[in-house]
Amino acid sequence: MSQIDDERMLTAYHEAGHIAISYYFGFSVKGSKLLFKDDDPDFFTLMNSKDKWIGVTPIKYGNYMPYAKALNNIDEQAVNEYSNQEPFGLFVQKFALVMAAGWYGEILYWTECKSKRPSDVPQEMDDGPDRDVLNFIYTLDSKFKTYINTYCPIMLDLHKEQIKAIASALYEKKELNSSEIEAIISANPMTPPTEELRNL
Repeated sequence: MSQIDDERMLTAYHEAGHIAISYYFGFSVKGSKLLFKDDDPDFFTLMNSKDKWIGVTPIKYGNYMPYAKALNNIDEQAVNEYSNQEPFGLFVQKFALVMAAGWYGEILYWTECKSKRPSDVPQEMDDGPDRDVLNFIYTLDSKFKTYINTYCPIMLDLHKEQIKAIASALYEKKELNSSEIEAIISANPMTPPTEELRNL
């Protein structure tokens, strides 16, 4: 693979991580696509990205969409208003894991595709929107960082095959619609949650 192809596959694994864990928690996606910088330089400038590839995966959170928008937009006022609602804390835990799953998808790429040892891969998420949102979530309660460090590796291991299948299809086609993603998930059934994860 060329360097550009490597980055394309890395981005596909990142998006596949988001997708797999979204479905694990009962969320779904509208679709996913990989954008190449030379095809849309204005978008990359808008995103302030130095990467050659960017992935876009809108996730459908159903009745929790207002919570997701508040967190994605780092809207402190809205978050404060929602914080007293009973489901909010539980949703934040799941949302944080979905956000972090992109990074853990990248770790899977390095260890599975590039045969690197876990100790040899980057130890921190790159700066960007995902990290900004997670840093905001960590300010709400430090326990969310513990959830990420504890549960994301477990989920990564449980869903390797789903992530690989989604990443491979996304790499090849550069764009998947919701039906295509659901077909991949159906062909690679999700592992039932353990009691520990079920209680998240």
